[in-house]
Amino acid sequence: MTWLTNRCVILAGLTLLWIPAMAQVTITYTGNMGVLLESSEHAVLIDGLHEFYKPAYLPPSEKLVADLLQEGGNYPVPDLSLVTHYHGDHYSSQLHLGLRKTTVVGSRQVTDPLKQKSYAHTITIPYDDYRINEYQFEGMQLQAFRMDHGNEYLHKNVQNIGYLISIGGKSILHVGDTDWYEHVFDALQLPLETIDLAILPYWLLWDDQGPQWVDQYIKPKRLLLTHIDPNISPADLKELRHKLPGVEIFTVLGQAIVVE
Repeated sequence: MTWLTNRCVILAGLTLLWIPAMAQVTITYTGNMGVLLESSEHAVLIDGLHEFYKPAYLPPSEKLVADLLQEGGNYPVPDLSLVTHYHGDHYSSQLHLGLRKTTVVGSRQVTDPLKQKSYAHTITIPYDDYRINEYQFEGMQLQAFRMDHGNEYLHKNVQNIGYLISIGGKSILHVGDTDWYEHVFDALQLPLETIDLAILPYWLLWDDQGPQWVDQYIKPKRLLLTHIDPNISPADLKELRHKLPGVEIFTVLGQAIVVE
């Protein structure tokens, strides 16, 4: 099934009427850390279905949510919905119950509320240790693993899952709300993977050592920052861009990049 035709997207600040057939994966911003990954055959949502939580966290629009829940809109109904953790700026169990056939992936804190409402399509990721759990889904390869949530004092009981998914021949990493925990990254050994794009919360780059740690602990070909406050100052955005040459930043719903 081909999704990447006859759709307007915001790409590098420009509105385009179509995406060339040579594009392998398009990543579209759905709010906060939410992204929709689209290849010519599949659509995968990550942290993309949630409601308004607080002013600092940009939610998806009602129109975008409606498109994701039913066929015929500007966006495809996703094959997979990967959820990093259950916080309200990343996940809504109520909205996910409207997906019907999409497979929802997450920790027990994400999938248990769906199972209790008899939602049939879930995959629960273990959270006992930092081993990499591997799955196959309609030709896509998925690796899911524990990545402790940032600010352990407040969030030590939050089960945050990282994902490395192979879609359209590209490898995309999404880490949710983690931080630079040496024990986590040493266990995962992510630089051994070929990561085409890493999707990170902005604070991982905000630290002065952030660029060094990106290379040391992840080593992606491209870097995309999310979880940006909608009211961020132009000066702070400029500083983020100066942290690492070529870094890409999502701040506008519908903004998109193409990984070829």
